[in-house]
Amino acid sequence: YTNPHLQLSSQPAQLTSFHDMSAQRELEGGDEYIEISITSPHKVGEGMGSYMAYKVSTKTNLSYFKKKDATVTRRFSDFLGLRDKLSDKYLQNGRIIPPTPDKSVIGMTKIKMSKEEDSSDQSEFVEKRRASLE
Repeated sequence: YTNPHLQLSSQPAQLTSFHDMSAQRELEGGDEYIEISITSPHKVGEGMGSYMAYKVSTKTNLSYFKKKDATVTRRFSDFLGLRDKLSDKYLQNGRIIPPTPDKSVIGMTKIKMSKEEDSSDQSEFVEKRRASLE
């Protein structure tokens, strides 16, 4: 198929739409992103005073952040507080804030009182909670 009104040019094409700008940005290094992963759940302490902590890693190319990669350790209650703050600030604007996983008293008591962390029930509970936080 040939169209006499279309001609190929050696000049680069001009972008004419938002979609084209997005495609150009992708070609020049990708869209802006922030990637958050929650890994390495581990018990801190012994007995009823123990708690679960998680490694939270972020990667971004947003210029707003000083560091492109950051990793911190946070406990489950930190996620509950974060959700409360996000809800207070954004829920009224119609933003959807995902729920946090249930704080299972039974599940955590079993983990707190256990000496070994390799029980399949406990591992399943911890993994489900980690995945829900992510």
